[in-house]
Order: sequence, then C-alpha cells, then structure tokens
Amino acid sequence: MRQGVDVPYSTLHRFAVEQLGFGRQAPTLPVADGEPGKELQVDTGWVGWLLPAQGGKRRFRALVFTPHLSRHRFVYPCFAESTETAIEACEAAWSDYGGVFHGLVPDNTTAIVQEADPLEPKLTLAFLE
Repeated sequence: MRQGVDVPYSTLHRFAVEQLGFGRQAPTLPVADGEPGKELQVDTGWVGWLLPAQGGKRRFRALVFTPHLSRHRFVYPCFAESTETAIEACEAAWSDYGGVFHGLVPDNTTAIVQEADPLEPKLTLAFLE
C-alpha cells in the first residue's frame, strides 16, 4: 500500500511483466570455445586468513588458473604477489595440467602486467624472460 492505495497482486504482477520484463529469460548467447590447450586465464584474489599456532593472523591470496575450454581450475595459494611467485605458480600450473598452454591471459596483477591496456598491455620484463 502506497499513498493509501491498495493495489491487488495481480495488477502489480501485470505491471511488472509488461513494463519491467519480469519473468522473461535473457536470450542465450552461444560461446565460441577455442581449442584445448590454447588459452589459460590467470586471476589473483584474496582467499582468507591463516591463524598460526603462535598467534596473530596472516592474510593470503591465490593465483587462479582457468583453461578457456575445460574450466578445470588450478589454485596456487601465496602470501606475496611478486613476479617470482607468479612464475612459480605458472610452473606449478603447467605441471598440474601436463603441459604449457599456447597463450596466457593474465588479469592486471602487477606481478605480471606492468601497464594495463585493453589492447596492448605491457608485461613485466622479468616475467617475460
């Protein structure tokens, strides 16, 4: 009830369907999956807190590797976001997947990407070597 007007549910529902598109499903768009082994996406993010036995707590993050086709994730937990850690994580992921992917698509983590750009990002020289 708003401003003293009692609106039946059927009226509210009809308005929501006609004016707001309530209940309609969004169109499904097909995704063009690539070939196996072509692309591996890498994201970073905070995972949680560790509570050591000696007291205090320590926040940790992870690098998450996701192949474009299979979506089988490999998670590499770490405390520092550094180029060395990113290289270690890549080597661990490639070992887990049983080989190196043709292309690596990193998010804008500073451990890998020196300067972000949608079309031509500059990667960290140490990571490229």
